[in-house]
Order: sequence, then structure tokens, then C-alpha cells
Amino acid sequence: GFPSVVVSTITDYLIKKFYPNMPAGEAGDIVSNGNFLLDDILSNDYKLFDKNSNLLFTYPSYSTFGYVIRTNRSVDAFYIANVRTSPLTNLILKKISNVGIEISSRTLLGITRTEGIAVNNTETILYHVRDTNGAAISRYDLIADAPMSDLVGGVTNYRLQDLLFLE
Repeated sequence: GFPSVVVSTITDYLIKKFYPNMPAGEAGDIVSNGNFLLDDILSNDYKLFDKNSNLLFTYPSYSTFGYVIRTNRSVDAFYIANVRTSPLTNLILKKISNVGIEISSRTLLGITRTEGIAVNNTETILYHVRDTNGAAISRYDLIADAPMSDLVGGVTNYRLQDLLFLE
């Protein structure tokens, strides 16, 4: 694993705490109780830690290319999706509670090679973007279980890698 460092909220250089052996990955997010979920690219799974960096759960892999993780603050939960899957593999969206309980898992047909996700506050729409240059921000109706029109078109030669839904 790799080290994790928590810095002071007042200065940007005072180390408050040092945690060895944290997972190496490119995705992670935190919920209001301080628990955080990280993608572990070396073991190809994802791990939930409490606010003191104690490992709570390790979730088994369901993707060979890692995950994108985003919280939904209105329900205080994590959303996780497989990324960069083959063109024949559909997106699997999982919802994990702030204490690590898997609430739901579903396959969304027609969505492949996802780079960024965000779910609106009412949990009715998933916003997602493909991992290619010029990709649009697309929408998926989580109630009707169907793709929707794009929110906005892509920009030529620009790659969007992350989404954040603001209230």
C-alpha cells in the first residue's frame, strides 16, 4: 500500500496524521460521517475506511479496470460503477450505505466505458460520461431504467473525467 496524509485545514503543510498502507487507486469519496471509500487498483477491489482510516470492509472486484466512486450527499451513500469495460459489457451501478451495506446493484444497459458518474439528489437520474475525447454528458433514468437525451454535448479534443452533482 501507499501512505495517506491528512493535512491541517488551516495550513496546507502541517501534517495532522500519517497513515501507512493505504490502497493505491484513482477513485475515492467521503460521506458525512467521515467514512471514505477508495478504489484499490493493485488488488482490483474497493475498500471502506472509517474516519480514523481503519479498514471496515473490502468489497470483491466486479471490474478488471477499476471503479469510479461518487457520493450522493442527500442520501449519504456511495455510488460505484465499473469503468473502461469492454464495449460489450454494460455498466454495473452499485449503491453502498455510509456504513458499508450494499443497498443495490443493477446493470444499466447501453452504457459502456464510463469515466465519471453522478446521481441527482432524488436518485432518479444518473449523469455519466464516456472515457473518450469529445464525449457528451449523458443521462440515464434510474426509475424507468432507460437512457435519456444528453445533458450537454461534448467538446472536441477535450476529455471530461469526473462529474459532481451540486444541490
